Amino acid sequence: MDIDEITQAIYDMVHRYMDPVSKKRGVPAMAARIGMNVGTLQHEINRNIEDRRPDAIKLVAMMLTADDYTPLDIMARQCGRATIALPEMTGVSDRDLVEILIKVGKEVGEVFGVVDEARADNRITVKEAARITREITEALTALLELDTRTKRIAHSATRLHAIPGKPA
Repeated sequence: MDIDEITQAIYDMVHRYMDPVSKKRGVPAMAARIGMNVGTLQHEINRNIEDRRPDAIKLVAMMLTADDYTPLDIMARQCGRATIALPEMTGVSDRDLVEILIKVGKEVGEVFGVVDEARADNRITVKEAARITREITEALTALLELDTRTKRIAHSATRLHAIPGKPA
């Protein structure tokens, strides 16, 4: 039987999991943490049983518990999409906003740099393409951080400080 990537990723995620409190590993640890019967979870992630898989709600609980989003990444890729971890942020200061703008510029510049290096010999290798993808992901993450920070400012009572020489 051919095991699909998603099924394998779910199986691996559960079997790699270690509960941070009890130090138990695998199916028993995951089942206890998400409030599921051990046998039921074992059955749902069994790669040899094709008619039973965890539903979306259980899968999200497992990924959040394990802090492992490999199944989500594979599903997104199979659908022609990509996943990006959103940065967690609390307060946003003017200085933070300027720093993130600089970070965005730097990350986008790095994308241009690696693309320029890769095309120098009129071809792009698999290794170069992987490096380009990493740089693009870093640039997208920086842009999403900027987006999140500006929305936080817009939805809060926080006002930006006036920039000297610019009207308020």
